[in-house]
Amino acid sequence: MENHWFASEKKLCKQIFEDLGSTSTDDACFIETVKAPANQLFNFVEAINISRRSPEKLCKILDLHDSLLDLLPDIDDIFDSKPAESIRIQAPEILSRILMQFENAILRGMLSESEMDFDELDEQSSLALHLIWIITILQFIRQI
Repeated sequence: MENHWFASEKKLCKQIFEDLGSTSTDDACFIETVKAPANQLFNFVEAINISRRSPEKLCKILDLHDSLLDLLPDIDDIFDSKPAESIRIQAPEILSRILMQFENAILRGMLSESEMDFDELDEQSSLALHLIWIITILQFIRQI
């Protein structure tokens, strides 16, 4: 995934509206310009995430996750204004759903979370817990 378009569009909006002296105007124009394409991008990621799974697709889903994860800092920078907040918060939410879908695809019919003890992991971030859970499941599958 590339985000050069969003960064270029934001720069262009700033250049066009810089004489007005108001960052809210260029922010509003930027958001109106990129809102639909950003939502299409997130909808595309979501559609791929919920599509039918095959073992070959699982690696591609993780690649999609990694690409979106790499974009998070840029998304935070580009969509840093209050009007852009709805766009900015969608990416981490989608990342979380990708991991949950990946877990479900691996876990289906094999192991329940109740059979595992994760009490000592309460201090971990959501991403860390997902990754620990996936690693545990993969180790379990390997032993079968």
